[in-house]
Amino acid sequence: MAAELLKIFGCTRGVVDADWYVEEEHPKKYLRVDREKAGLHGIAPAAIADAVRLATMGSTAGLLHQELKQESVPIVMRLNKAERVDLDRIRRMRVLGANGAMVAISELSTVVDTREERIIYHKNLMPVTYVTADVAGEIESPVYAVLAVGPEIEKYKPYGYTIEQYVAQQPFDSSR
Repeated sequence: MAAELLKIFGCTRGVVDADWYVEEEHPKKYLRVDREKAGLHGIAPAAIADAVRLATMGSTAGLLHQELKQESVPIVMRLNKAERVDLDRIRRMRVLGANGAMVAISELSTVVDTREERIIYHKNLMPVTYVTADVAGEIESPVYAVLAVGPEIEKYKPYGYTIEQYVAQQPFDSSR
């Protein structure tokens, strides 16, 4: 998309890499604890969350002090990488119930599919989209690229707005 924006402005000559700071939405899964089932087994939802957090993110169990090292190394308990990215493996883990029985997390939760929200970047509390490009060849200096794109940006009027350009100074008002 960044390359398409640069084409709009007519500034693809010399551009070797173009990108923009807009992420695509991507799928996300999370576990929803069935509070009623957990309560029947005497298991608090927080205990299930703690077990999943321990398995995936880990917990510091202590410090390893090495004789020849200046700083201690934390000892982190968690599943190995292959297991902690496997949702079925995490759901097969068991937590201790009030009666002493071990209950699988899959019996106490359901998988919910959703979409991860996009990150919105801000500058001066206003949402922005950054477009970046590297130039090479004849117009390798960024100054030439900025000067070349200026007249093209003047032609572009999104939603009826003119885009104010500042090359050698800061804008007085950054609300637009």
